[in-house]
Amino acid sequence: MNLELLKNPPEEFDKLFVGLSGGLDSVALLYLLLDKYSVSLPGKKKKKNSLIEVVHVNHNLQSDSQKFQDFCEMICKNAGVKLRCISVKVLESEKKKFGIEAAARKRRYEAFASIIDNSKDLLVLGHHLDDQLETVFLQWIRGAGLNGLTGMIEFSKKTILNKIVKVWRPILGFSREEIYAYAVQNKLDWVEDHSNKNLDFDRNNLRAHIIPKLVLMRKGAKKNMYRSIKHLQNVRDNMNLMLNESLSECVKIQEIDEVFGNSSVLVKSKFLKLDNELQPEVLRLWLFKGGCKMPSSARLKEIIRQVKFSSSRSLYFKLESEEKSFCITASKTEISLSVII
Repeated sequence: MNLELLKNPPEEFDKLFVGLSGGLDSVALLYLLLDKYSVSLPGKKKKKNSLIEVVHVNHNLQSDSQKFQDFCEMICKNAGVKLRCISVKVLESEKKKFGIEAAARKRRYEAFASIIDNSKDLLVLGHHLDDQLETVFLQWIRGAGLNGLTGMIEFSKKTILNKIVKVWRPILGFSREEIYAYAVQNKLDWVEDHSNKNLDFDRNNLRAHIIPKLVLMRKGAKKNMYRSIKHLQNVRDNMNLMLNESLSECVKIQEIDEVFGNSSVLVKSKFLKLDNELQPEVLRLWLFKGGCKMPSSARLKEIIRQVKFSSSRSLYFKLESEEKSFCITASKTEISLSVII
């Protein structure tokens, strides 16, 4: 891996909070950052760096969970960087509702968000090119729209626990093979998560069986697929500009809500004047800005249908999200979004 290709984040920062599981990807990322920001690699004189702080989230889901935490404590001690270990509990109800991987991810991000209070701090994660391909394939077989098919973004802002967390994924464009080569060249140690070999998980099946076959079919397949994802991201970004313009034309300007960061009220007549194909996309963007979990396409179309043809009575739609519930109400002149207390 060419270290010079590890770019700076697109925004200035005060501190980098690096997520460390103890696996290959996150260990390699940590040492890439330590090297980039003038902290010596193993075997050389150590130098403290206040720019970097490491976070390990112990999900307590495996018999090896403590082993992973112990390993992270050891390498951070050797590297001379501060480590915070956060223990979380994934409830059985959450596993049933979201699935074990999604439930653990939700708790992990909440743990990260709990320690990031400065708006100029960045959460740095070790997702790489193979992770990106697996994510997009999973979204594809689930029937996702453009947002799902564009995968993860190198730099993004997530709303977690009612705060904005800036997430930077600096090695998203590098393959697992490149990261492995860097780790071997620099004699890094890491721990293997044996759950990654459990084929009961769709992601592991894709990693073990599907993507290797595609790579055999065409040289450079991974990089080519990644390039296609970048093209789709550009399309999505241009579309979002258009959707934001359309949304701004529909909002009721005097109804700015601090909770939503945008207007929580749409002017019904302006919304219904939008092209039929544009209406669900604008509604989806409005809900996203309000922090609401996206309803299905069928649900969005049904909401629009009832709003369109029920002009004489008020309508009420309840929408569930991970952290709170929302309701959409539609009157003769307005469409509003509010949190259910």
